[in-house]
Amino acid sequence: MKILIVLLSAAFAVLYPLLIHMGVDYVAPQHLAILVVLVAGLRLYVVRKRKSLNLRAFMPFVLVGLGSAVIVFFTDNALVLLHIPTFVNLGLFIVFLKSYLYPPTVIENFARMDYPVMPANAVRYCSRVTLVWSASLLLCTCTCFYLAQFGSRSAWLVWSSVGIYAYHGVVFGVEYLVRRTQIPAFDRALEDMRAAEQG
Repeated sequence: MKILIVLLSAAFAVLYPLLIHMGVDYVAPQHLAILVVLVAGLRLYVVRKRKSLNLRAFMPFVLVGLGSAVIVFFTDNALVLLHIPTFVNLGLFIVFLKSYLYPPTVIENFARMDYPVMPANAVRYCSRVTLVWSASLLLCTCTCFYLAQFGSRSAWLVWSSVGIYAYHGVVFGVEYLVRRTQIPAFDRALEDMRAAEQG
């Protein structure tokens, strides 16, 4: 049963743009709002059951979905749902930028899960990567807003269902390649730290 719920949750999350694209013209806004609430509820259930996921980090995105659904339910305007990708990316941008301004950064926190001890140059690198992701998320937010507000529905569908994932995948891939070139410098700095502690 749990596996089925996880699969349904993932399917709804992936198919959300298509469901909204089709539903805006043919389904009552209140029904679409109920669908969004169900998807958010499923995702929240999955996060609570899987200890590897951070409930506190996930809550803002659940609230975005629920808040959008409430607006749609009472305004009878399903077009608000087209802006959910905008709200999600804007939320991520705020989280990343805030961590850059008030470290430790998001990227550093992720890195320390595998490398609790990090040299200063690795921490600086994490800070720069966090700033890059902040800029990337801001650009993605602006793109989502423009397509939802002014673009064609088909362009919104392609971007929200495929484009966003491809875009973030490219950013991650480029960062990964750059990071590989920096690892020797990180290792040397770590060895120097250990040598200094032992000396």
